[in-house]
Amino acid sequence: MPLPAHGGQVNPVANDTKSEVPEPKPDKVQRTKVQEPEPDAIPLQSRKTPKRPSPRESSLNSYRAKQVDRPNQLYSPEGPALSTPMVGMAGSGGVGVGRGSPFGDRFGYYVDILKQKVAQKWRTGDVDPRVRSAPPAILTFIIHRDGSISNVRVGQTSGNIALDLSAQRAVADAAPFPPLPAALDRNEVSIEFWFQLQR
Repeated sequence: MPLPAHGGQVNPVANDTKSEVPEPKPDKVQRTKVQEPEPDAIPLQSRKTPKRPSPRESSLNSYRAKQVDRPNQLYSPEGPALSTPMVGMAGSGGVGVGRGSPFGDRFGYYVDILKQKVAQKWRTGDVDPRVRSAPPAILTFIIHRDGSISNVRVGQTSGNIALDLSAQRAVADAAPFPPLPAALDRNEVSIEFWFQLQR
């Protein structure tokens, strides 16, 4: 609700009035001439100085200039990086085969398959998050010719029951494995797996 109007004489001092005094002309701004630096002068760093690209950035920019963009391709300003299911996986501090592997150097590819399958299944969510590392849990089990497993047992405990159980679960979930290599002269092998927690 607006305030009620008051009658009476208008105060001339309280109202804007046009000044009769002529305004002075503004002084001319004198611009100082910037002197050219001497040829031997060393330039000082300032915040306004444009930053020179690093050798890595300049090489990336030259690569991007030659690259043909495709409509369905994703790009990143970062360089190529290692990408594997084990990177960033909880509990991926170490999954490995113990010493004296029955596969030796000849069947290393098969050992890599075993490690990758077990590492993908290893979940340590049930282990207390305050536990940052622990002694390795060592499991032993038998792999049969068809890739099935039996006799999974803890050969050496980590001292943490939840961690030992997570290792046993990883082996059980990863099975069955691919059949044993055809050139292997045995129908079953006993293998040792190490699970090293590192967060």
